[in-house]
Amino acid sequence: MKPLLLAALAVPATVATVHGVQHGHGQDMMAHVHGMIAQRLELTPEQKEAAHRVIQAHHANLHTKAKAAFETRADVLQVLVDAQTTPDQIRLLEVKASAATLDLELEVNQIIREISPSLTEVQRGKLKQMVADLRAHVEAFHAHGSKEKAHS
Repeated sequence: MKPLLLAALAVPATVATVHGVQHGHGQDMMAHVHGMIAQRLELTPEQKEAAHRVIQAHHANLHTKAKAAFETRADVLQVLVDAQTTPDQIRLLEVKASAATLDLELEVNQIIREISPSLTEVQRGKLKQMVADLRAHVEAFHAHGSKEKAHS
């Protein structure tokens, strides 16, 4: 999950895309998330339009790459619980999952590089804070899960 956090604007878009891939309604979820980001960053109508054009241009690739990342990660998780799986099989699947995640991150980075010039310094600061808040939330979630495991 942490590698996805590196991609500021696309974190919510990626989560929405993967969620949508799982549940068949990624388009609606992505629109909602993009609207929320636009509101929190206080984008002007021109900035919203520019971001929308960039995201639409990358939508098919983002969707395909998010689906591949989700599916390959699910494959790894599936074999981990199979006692018949060898370490070499896990390594092979992990390489595929890592490659799929990297492809997704590169697509997300391209989107960010295309959108970033239209943002003000204040908006970039807000975006960094959104990512920091998300990272803190995920780390707290993992810490809570570790504490629960220790008490089991």
